[in-house]
Amino acid sequence: MKRNRLPRLSFGFLLLASSYGLLASFLAWGYTQPDLESGWYILQKMQRDNFTGLAPSDVQTLNRLLHKYPQFARALIGRSPVGFVEPTDDGWMSLPEAHAVVQASPSVPLKVLVDCRAPKSAYPVRVAIELSGSTAVLDFVEDSQKVVDWSTKAASVPLWAQIGIKPSNPRVGKSAGPEVRIRAASADSQKAASWQ
Repeated sequence: MKRNRLPRLSFGFLLLASSYGLLASFLAWGYTQPDLESGWYILQKMQRDNFTGLAPSDVQTLNRLLHKYPQFARALIGRSPVGFVEPTDDGWMSLPEAHAVVQASPSVPLKVLVDCRAPKSAYPVRVAIELSGSTAVLDFVEDSQKVVDWSTKAASVPLWAQIGIKPSNPRVGKSAGPEVRIRAASADSQKAASWQ
């Protein structure tokens, strides 16, 4: 009985098959976008004039980048211990939902000043700040400043904070809506705030 043997694969066929395999793996690698490249793209998108806020996928990407690459916080807020991620108007944020980064070390106590300004028709204004699983709710009845103590929240990696700004009058437009500013409190401003 005679057996049928399969023909031996030629060198040309093996070369062609391997080149198709390499092409497919190269295209698959090209379609996956590295995290830092995604972060750079998001930073560029935030600098455009038509920027209206971060998409949920952008928020997840930036938050993941902060955990993987703590130095990325500098690209978002510079050397400041706390700051908004989205572009601001001279430090003031008017978006109804914004995000901030806190890059404080556990050895340095961090108190944050939260300023609110708005037309009288917008008050009272509620500012909710979610950081590390806890939420601080600040109610403003006039243009003023409040202190939030984040000393216990300081960590070795930068933390992501979500900030919601909600006026009592929902008809207040964006151009006349409330604005919020956050900044690290100096020693003098912490003493002044403790007297209030």
